[in-house]
Amino acid sequence: MDNSVSSKKLTIILPVYNEVLVVEKALGVLASFLIQSPLSGLKLSIIVADNKSYDGTMQAVTRMIRDKKWGDFVFYHYIPRKGRGNAIKEICKLYKSDAYLYLDIDLPIELHDIENLVRPVLLGHADLCVVRRINTSRPLLRKLFTKAMSWVNKILLNFSYEDVQSGAKSFSAEIVNDVLFDCKEEGYFLDTELVAKSIRLGFKVLEVDARWIDRRFPERQTKVNLAHDALKAFKAILRVFISNECKHKSFLLMLLISFLANTGVWLYIATTYGNDLTTPLNPAKYNSATGVLIPTLVLVFATTILMYRNLPISLHRLAKGVVLITFTTVLVCIFFTKPIYSQDVYWNLLMAKGFSLYKLNPYATTPENMSFHNWSQYVGAWRDMTLSHGPLSPLIHYSATLASDINTALLILRTVFALGLVLCLYVYTKLVNRIISKEKHLLYITMFALNPFILLNTVFELHIDVFIMLFIVSAYYLLMTRRYIPAVVLLALAAAIKYLMIFTIIPVIFGMYRSYGLSKTFFGQALSGLTGFLLTFGFLYLPFGYGPHLFSGLFGTQLSVSCTICTMPVSLVIMSVFNMEPIVVKFFGLTIFVASTFLLSIKRWYHLAFVLPYVLLFVGGTDWLYPWYFLWFFPLLLLLLSKTSSIFWVSAFLLLSVEGIGLLPSLYIITTAYFLYRLVREVVIKIRL
Repeated sequence: MDNSVSSKKLTIILPVYNEVLVVEKALGVLASFLIQSPLSGLKLSIIVADNKSYDGTMQAVTRMIRDKKWGDFVFYHYIPRKGRGNAIKEICKLYKSDAYLYLDIDLPIELHDIENLVRPVLLGHADLCVVRRINTSRPLLRKLFTKAMSWVNKILLNFSYEDVQSGAKSFSAEIVNDVLFDCKEEGYFLDTELVAKSIRLGFKVLEVDARWIDRRFPERQTKVNLAHDALKAFKAILRVFISNECKHKSFLLMLLISFLANTGVWLYIATTYGNDLTTPLNPAKYNSATGVLIPTLVLVFATTILMYRNLPISLHRLAKGVVLITFTTVLVCIFFTKPIYSQDVYWNLLMAKGFSLYKLNPYATTPENMSFHNWSQYVGAWRDMTLSHGPLSPLIHYSATLASDINTALLILRTVFALGLVLCLYVYTKLVNRIISKEKHLLYITMFALNPFILLNTVFELHIDVFIMLFIVSAYYLLMTRRYIPAVVLLALAAAIKYLMIFTIIPVIFGMYRSYGLSKTFFGQALSGLTGFLLTFGFLYLPFGYGPHLFSGLFGTQLSVSCTICTMPVSLVIMSVFNMEPIVVKFFGLTIFVASTFLLSIKRWYHLAFVLPYVLLFVGGTDWLYPWYFLWFFPLLLLLLSKTSSIFWVSAFLLLSVEGIGLLPSLYIITTAYFLYRLVREVVIKIRL
């Protein structure tokens, strides 16, 4: 031990309760080690804190002290109140020291690691040290219990140490004076409270590696009862949490209200529309409900944003847990409903059913050719059109067509789509952690996971666009981390649903060029990526054959479908002023899309290159547009919007469009609502002044 700390005092506390079988052996092992270790240069005291034992522990320890086999630094104290917490606090009152170490009587760490545990405290590098187990072979159930408690601590108490309850810790006199005596826990869970309060008060808590010994003394009977202790641990963590966050009771209430509001509205939808998934579509019933349903979703979303925006930083980790639980609960509610407005899912399911059951090629077959099948009754539109999506769409729907009834097919499809949404949320969270400042992580994650526009259009209405969203977001993340070939393959999968995605390879190629220049590596990566793209496409089309029939549905859709109410004003102005036909507007939009992608990629604005070209295409180059197409780049768009209000207004605009009133009327409604909001806001500000 360093000379600078040789004059300091270290007090080692050994709490015991009915440990007559091992106390003598444990004291002998510990004292013998300390006498010969570098710690012997300190002013050492070993205190046996007896927690009201009645099995002869007192007699065994006092006999050893009387014999003075290890000198005069071993002491015994009887603590009349049970509880490890009481024992530790009582000894710290009686013995003033520069540093304290307490160990369970089974000496659960390798003794040579004791020095590593106390040195940071003695040198002033840490105020409290907890153990991170290494080289341990603990029973599986105890490992799982420890992991679960670590996760609960992370959510509720905002720290993620491996095991704050492990029976070995060191701490300073400052921790004793400012934290320990303020702790309320009297028993085993003093450890958790001590760490939580120390962090909250700004003390430095350090995790130190130590080799763990699970059974040093085989004759000692463990006092751990996993089921009982798990319940006690959870109650203790709640007590510590409430004690720490008592000043935040109003915010905790806000989290509860947020959970109830978000899950409540989706539970209502599930109970209203989930009774019979096999009933044909009833748009009239749906439209009569949306007068309340859509505004309610918008209101709940606005309230959620306001609540989470005002939460204190200390509650952010807990709030993320609430968001995850709410998101999961909402998905469960959605599982028991049916798509109540979208035609897409039924059309895709019927086309995939024809392929799986009757070997009918969906690129040469129309729903009308499948009118004999009972699933045909759910398809009210596009009955004379072959499949216009890429080959991945029927392959994704294929798994659901193995079911004989539509009810089971929808449940299977919901499972697949929910998995796609969860994966997208995972990648989006990783992007948030890279791009957005830490204090805003919670807000951005909330605005994706609880965004009703996303939930309604992905798992609820089962639009295949959820997978385009997943592939584009993942490709952008891979581009950021310079994994170009996998990024190209993911864009190939996106293009295998909607062909337009092929042009988003452009920023990936420019990313390669920026990293490698015109080198062999660049040409090798570019060739590998393009080869991977072509192979992916070729493999996916293999079940359907190759030829012009693959694109007949696409061309038919582009030539025959147009909708003024589903067209953005810029496109309408362009068609009116320049007297353009709808198909010409589409070519005009595609030209703008490709040109802007090139320009943004040259400027190295890759994030914009994944978002802005689609916005330009949708706003000024499409003669018909449905809101769920915005899913393609929506998560990346959220990351570009710096103001919470912007995210809300964009989401609300798209959500209103889902109702079926169209993008154009929704734009008028949301614009009017926005200006009314600003007007009311200004009036309120002036009244306050």
